[in-house]
Amino acid sequence: MDVVQFSRLQFGLTAMYHFPFVPLTLGLSVLLAIVRRTVLLRLEPSFARRSSRLHDPARAGREPLGLWILIANGWMQNPVGARFNIATTRMEVSDTSRQIAARCVVPLRRRA
Repeated sequence: MDVVQFSRLQFGLTAMYHFPFVPLTLGLSVLLAIVRRTVLLRLEPSFARRSSRLHDPARAGREPLGLWILIANGWMQNPVGARFNIATTRMEVSDTSRQIAARCVVPLRRRA
């Protein structure tokens, strides 16, 4: 088996597992959130009156994670704070603070 055939086989196996499992996981997380909220509303009637932010630790972890995904996607389009490593032939993050403060993450205000 040559390199091209092996690469095609590897891509095929990765795609075969990636395509069904990503939507399945996302769908199950939504279903789990709905079931959790339904159970909490039935078992604890005062839950609806209280702030859901205090009772939803998943939200506290989900919001920074979403921001980090946006930062990573913006970095792929505009790799600020990175340097090219010749030994490994890849881009490596060298300054995380520049990555977080990039223009694609923190847009400049428009002057009126």
